[in-house]
Amino acid sequence: MTNDNSTYRARENLLLLEKCPTWYDHADKVHAAIAEQDRIYKLRTKAGWELDEGGWWAPSPDTGELITEWDWLEHGLPSPEDS
Repeated sequence: MTNDNSTYRARENLLLLEKCPTWYDHADKVHAAIAEQDRIYKLRTKAGWELDEGGWWAPSPDTGELITEWDWLEHGLPSPEDS
């Protein structure tokens, strides 16, 4: 973590502490959830998935064209993070 990043995070923590006095009680859970979302994003994009405001799109195993995540799951295929 760079010094600028550390300073930014410290400021954010102080602002959150001001708004929500129990912030540090939840910080580990929040950071774990963010890390999990980052992990999923990396795995899915590496597998050719794309994300937009409508949700995730996956390459069809039949045509290679992008299909919705729901269509992917309806084919009974596992998500990249579940493989």
